[in-house]
Amino acid sequence: MKERAPYIDILKAIGIISIVIGHASINIPGTNIEICKFVYAYHLMIFFFTAGFCFKKEYAAEPYQYIGRRLKSMLPLYFKYNLIFVLLHNLFVRYHFVDEGKGIYGIQEGISQILSAVAFTTAETFLGAFWFVPLLFFALGLFVICFYWAEKWKKPILGHGVSIVLAALVGLFLCKRNVQLPYRLQIAVLGIPILYLGYFCKSGWGKVSRFVKWYGAIASGAVVYLVVTKVGMIELSVNSIISPILFYPVTVLGIYFCLGLGKLLLHCRLLSRGMAVIGQNSFHIMALHLMIFKIVDLVYILLTRSDIVLLETYPHSFELWIIYYIAGVGIPVIIIMFLKKVGSCLKAKLKINIIRTN
Repeated sequence: MKERAPYIDILKAIGIISIVIGHASINIPGTNIEICKFVYAYHLMIFFFTAGFCFKKEYAAEPYQYIGRRLKSMLPLYFKYNLIFVLLHNLFVRYHFVDEGKGIYGIQEGISQILSAVAFTTAETFLGAFWFVPLLFFALGLFVICFYWAEKWKKPILGHGVSIVLAALVGLFLCKRNVQLPYRLQIAVLGIPILYLGYFCKSGWGKVSRFVKWYGAIASGAVVYLVVTKVGMIELSVNSIISPILFYPVTVLGIYFCLGLGKLLLHCRLLSRGMAVIGQNSFHIMALHLMIFKIVDLVYILLTRSDIVLLETYPHSFELWIIYYIAGVGIPVIIIMFLKKVGSCLKAKLKINIIRTN
């Protein structure tokens, strides 16, 4: 499927842009459009869907190797960003980027905070969105084990069906009872059926794709908006799932909205390229967008000569929603692309020097 790679990146872009939007505004200023409630209906689960879409059956043959590869790809970046923000923590406190109540780190506490990332934890304010990283890792680990177990059955399809139903029931039960497990494992279990959904959609994408339409995306988006604004909001960080009956239907409709929007964007060459780049850098945007909000706030405070203490308000101090959207997504991409370019140039020069030396 030629469109697969860019399409998945576009879906990830929709997901990360939705995360930024959800953190930047509750309502669209000047309107009664509750944009935060809408994007929260799918903005995390679309990443579960894309992870399932990219999963291959052969990965389950050696499940622990797969888990190891996922850990190798996620933990180093998690650790690096935690290291950067721990080293900047005292500077952020002194200049009101974060609440003074967070306190100044001494050497011992700083080292402790740096090493905490090894266990997939961080206390840094600007990495608040990073709670999702270990969640996705554990969800993938549980998913591949379920997949491996199901494939051992005489009737694998039945095994997969049992895995999906059990995961859904357990996840819904834990969230309904507001059970808080380490690393929010209750949400990881809740996400297993969505990982399966992504996998099965990939397997039959030729047929599924025919049912993904732009007008279907509009319709599904409208239904999602009506449900989350009239019935209740999905907020997985606090186990809010509307209701055990509505969670999966609303989530699937939200994912269909993303699929339809992604397919529409795919047919616009300029937009598809830009969105693909955003999707490829979704991890970096997740790590940096909250800090970018504060930089935008700082510029506004300096221009308006407002009280610098206003900068401590989290996640942002003002209603500069459109600027937060653009800067929160665009600036991290620019930073990462610049660093990659510098790194490539340095490697090229180093290679030339080595050749000359030899």
